[in-house]
Amino acid sequence: MIARLTGTVHKLIEPQLIVDVSGVGYLISCPSDLWMDLEEGADVTISIATYVREDRLDLFGFRHFADRELFFALLQSSGIGPKTALHILGVPKADLIQAALSQEAKLLSGVRGLGPKLASKVIVELKSLLERGLLVAEVGDVVSGVPDQEAVEALTALGFDIRTILAHLRGVPKKLKTTEERVRHVLKEVSSRKEWGREETTRAIEP
Repeated sequence: MIARLTGTVHKLIEPQLIVDVSGVGYLISCPSDLWMDLEEGADVTISIATYVREDRLDLFGFRHFADRELFFALLQSSGIGPKTALHILGVPKADLIQAALSQEAKLLSGVRGLGPKLASKVIVELKSLLERGLLVAEVGDVVSGVPDQEAVEALTALGFDIRTILAHLRGVPKKLKTTEERVRHVLKEVSSRKEWGREETTRAIEP
């Protein structure tokens, strides 16, 4: 079983990448936040989850070994396949923890592959993983109060992904008290940055 790969990013094909290791190209699927940090030609070390079934062998890559373990833990829940687990892990840890603490399934409504029933099930699973110490915040994350859920619903209906919604709602000034004011503020921020769920950033990839 492959647990880690170190090589050069040969090709990026969202949500996958090809990592060249001594002349062998490995096709790896990874969460969106990791994929957006990668650059073709860059050296990278990625923790790998090898997913084997009778008719398939897939590789899933993660920034940290802990994310690999969280991926396998999510797969233990009925109804969650590897692609859905990957989409869940594309949500910042602080946001997953907020969803687990609030037990509010609507906070995951923008995650691809999650309908209302499955989202409710995932929320329960996330709380269990939090209690078991498998779901932990990243360094520098701040887990604050639960965001305005009406604003989350409104922005989801407008086509925004949950990662972008929660990131912007955390930055809404406290003086904005109503849902309408918060939604308006987020729309203005997104418009000014010309982003729809993706920010062009360059951050170091950790083993």
